[in-house]
Amino acid sequence: MLLSHRARLLELWRIAATYRLDTHLSVEEAPQLQPLARLIRTHPAAWGKKASAKWNQVRA
Repeated sequence: MLLSHRARLLELWRIAATYRLDTHLSVEEAPQLQPLARLIRTHPAAWGKKASAKWNQVRA
């Protein structure tokens, strides 16, 4: 069942990584979202120059 939705899940993962949605999750308030934020950060689309700059600003 899940395999039939694999393409959609991968596309949602790419979109979340491209727009850096992990930076909008309030992990401090809801620690259960931390695995989701880590998953988004593992996508190569989240490794770009713009994404890294925004992530570094959020971390600082």
